[in-house]
Amino acid sequence: MSARINGPVVITNPRPLQASNGEDSKSRHLLFDAHFFLSDGSELTVLLKYFNQNNLLLHDPDDPDAGVVVVLEATVVRMSTEAHIEGSDLTLDELREYQLYGDVAWMYPCNIDPRIPPYIHAIGTAGSVERDIATFNIDANQWSPVYPRNHPSASLPLRVLVPTSKRFPDPKKICPSNQQWTYVAGCPTKFSLKDGYLDRLDLDLNAIAYMGKHVPPYNPSQGIHLHTFFAAAPLSLLPPPALCKTPDGPVSAKRKRFNFGKFDGVEYAPETPVRKRPRRDDPFASDCTVLECSSS
Repeated sequence: MSARINGPVVITNPRPLQASNGEDSKSRHLLFDAHFFLSDGSELTVLLKYFNQNNLLLHDPDDPDAGVVVVLEATVVRMSTEAHIEGSDLTLDELREYQLYGDVAWMYPCNIDPRIPPYIHAIGTAGSVERDIATFNIDANQWSPVYPRNHPSASLPLRVLVPTSKRFPDPKKICPSNQQWTYVAGCPTKFSLKDGYLDRLDLDLNAIAYMGKHVPPYNPSQGIHLHTFFAAAPLSLLPPPALCKTPDGPVSAKRKRFNFGKFDGVEYAPETPVRKRPRRDDPFASDCTVLECSSS
């Protein structure tokens, strides 16, 4: 795992994968459109693949075209013309409607206001470090089934912005060095496109960890020998494949855009309690006592 996204999201148009003959496949894998709400009010649209092991109902029976709010976590890469979505017949124009592709790790239906930005974790090599404006880039490369091995598009390109805050009083000192392995986490604020596809996703930094200098990948022609290995569980220990019935066909044959306007008038970002530190001379004060509320 190199980059993951998690948070509340509206999902629409769940549909089973298509077999090579054009019919719905017998597997329990689904594709659906996920609509994340970003801090600048825009929408990040992600094509997600999900194994519906528990037969979750992913649409409203009374209104099949309406979205369902869930909380999920998924590994993500950017969408591009080279993405091969197995079990889907999306055209290039339709692929451009998505900024990311992802595989869902876990998902739970819920009933909350989805206009809360998601939270992204990513690990990659830092580059384009500009300490004067406290920004740097992270390209979180990872394996994805929609791209060939080591394909440059199999990544999540981030532009990380370090905000001035109590956690980061001097953002210039927070920026990593170029070519340094770095873990970052935070909420995405906006994204930029290039030729209709995602170019880079802006991330408002919330947490960071420095993980040493970048080491070039293993190349057999250079005579480099690895001293570690990864052991996989024997096939005999893996659970048998599920033999359950395939979910019903797509709720809607044509993808419909989702509109967050239906939530207008609903209170967004409810007030978050702010905790004050107790005075040193007050033995009865508790740093867990909620003394005031703030919407910031």
